[in-house]
Amino acid sequence: MDEIVILESKSLRTKLCTDKNINLLDHAGQLATVGNSNLATIKQVAHFYGIPIETIKTIVHRHRDELTEDGYKVFSSKDFQKFQDESFEISNRGIALFPRKAILRVGMLLRDSIVAKLVRSYLLNVEEHLSYSPATQNILQHMVAQLNQHAEQLIKNAGQLSYQAGELKEHAQQMRSQSHMIKVIVDEIYTNRDFTKKVDADLQATKSRIKSLEQQYQNYSTDKYVTAEQINVLKAKVKKKGNPISVWAKLKSHFGVARYSFLPQRKFRDVIAWLENYESK
Repeated sequence: MDEIVILESKSLRTKLCTDKNINLLDHAGQLATVGNSNLATIKQVAHFYGIPIETIKTIVHRHRDELTEDGYKVFSSKDFQKFQDESFEISNRGIALFPRKAILRVGMLLRDSIVAKLVRSYLLNVEEHLSYSPATQNILQHMVAQLNQHAEQLIKNAGQLSYQAGELKEHAQQMRSQSHMIKVIVDEIYTNRDFTKKVDADLQATKSRIKSLEQQYQNYSTDKYVTAEQINVLKAKVKKKGNPISVWAKLKSHFGVARYSFLPQRKFRDVIAWLENYESK
C-alpha cells in the first residue's frame, strides 16, 4: 500500500487513527506538550513536524471535522487555566490545542514533512501486519520452518568445507604476498627507469653548458683588447656626442662591456661605426 492512499482516504485515516497507533509518534520524534498534559499547541505541532505554522492552520481549515473528532478544540482563557502553564499567551479567541490522536492525523495529512512521511511509513507497516489472514500466517510460518531447516543443512555443509576453506585461505594469502612483492619490484623498476632518464637529461644539459662556457672562454682567451690609444680615440668620439655619460651607457649596453679596456680588438671598428651612426640620430 502506498502512503498516497492515506493522504487521500479519510476512511483509512480514521481506521489508522487509534489510541494504539498514537504511540508511533514517539518513534518519529520528540513531541512537546502543554504542561503535563497530552495536548500541544499549533506551534508545538508545527515544530514536531518541522513545518511552518501556516501549514498547520491550512490543514485545520481543510479538515476541521476530522480533527474535531480526534479531540481538537479551541480553549478559552478560563478553560486553559487548569493546565497551569504560564508560558503561553492566550488571545481573546482562546488557544487551539491538539490531542495526540489529532496530531497523528495531522501527520497523515501533511505531504511534504519528512516526519509526517515517517509516521505514515510506521502506520503502513502496522496496517500490512494486521492485514495478514490466518492462512497467510500459516504459510509464512511454514516458510520460516523450511528456511530454518535449510539453514541447519548449510551449517553442516559449512563444517565439512571448513578444512578446505582454511587451506584455500592460506593459499590466497600466499598469492597475495607474492602479488605484493611483484608489485614492489615493478614499481622499483619504473622508479629507477624514470630516475635514469632524469639523470641522463641533466647530464646532457650539463655537457651543453660546459661546452658553451668552454667556447666563451676560448673566445675571451684569444681576443685582444683595445689599446690605450684606441681607448682615447673612443673617448674623444663619445665626448663629441654631447653627453658622454649617456652615450657611454648606451655603448656599453649595446656591446656588453663594463669598461673601455674590456672591448675586444676585433670589435673596435664596430664601435667606431656605431658611434658614427649615433651622430646621425
